Amino acid sequence: IIEVPFAKLLPNKILDKYLLEPMRYACEGTRLATEYALENGVMVMNMGGGYHHAFPEHGEGFCIYADAAVAIADARNKGYLDENDKVIMIDLDAHRGNGFNSIAANDDAIEVFDIFNFQVYPGMPGENVDNPFVLPLKRQTGDEVYLQVLMDELPKFTDSVTQPKLVFYNAGTDILAGDRLGDLDVSYQGVIERDRLVIDMLKGIDVPSVIMTSGGYTKESYKLVANQAAMVIK
Repeated sequence: IIEVPFAKLLPNKILDKYLLEPMRYACEGTRLATEYALENGVMVMNMGGGYHHAFPEHGEGFCIYADAAVAIADARNKGYLDENDKVIMIDLDAHRGNGFNSIAANDDAIEVFDIFNFQVYPGMPGENVDNPFVLPLKRQTGDEVYLQVLMDELPKFTDSVTQPKLVFYNAGTDILAGDRLGDLDVSYQGVIERDRLVIDMLKGIDVPSVIMTSGGYTKESYKLVANQAAMVIK
């Protein structure tokens, strides 16, 4: 799952303490953020999570636990959400959220908006996709095209979902130029503008929202995450 072959040689206790336990904390962060958002009708940010490559039965792409799906199931079990309450996932990590999307495909209450680089892992879906808001971009797509697609398509998506009760925003910073795993070409200011557009939109529709940081593999990612947090608390 984590694509580090030598990890197979490490004792279970080491893997659990330094890999699995931190991921469980991040997953719990998404669950708690979801509960708090629904209880108080606010936007909440988890400084982690966004494990959108995790399937119900297995992990992929550094993602072991499907944190957003766990949070939805927990909210339903506790009565914060009904089975038919609409839940939105806005996934702007550079990679397609194949794990979460597979879960959503079997759940009529979950709607997905996903802009991604189809020329990196996991690529395009293997099956026909009837969701018009699964939006592939070519590698090295820059600010102008990326932001225009977002501004054109996100309002259409939100307008298409009647009375959502919860929104997730997978705010991956791996769209940043120079991120070798994301392989897009969005500038630092372009990422900030992306987040501003989405967060302002979420505040405008006034629906409980949860932001997860997801992927980001450059030395600038932590600064962009800090900017996201600043936008949330303004």
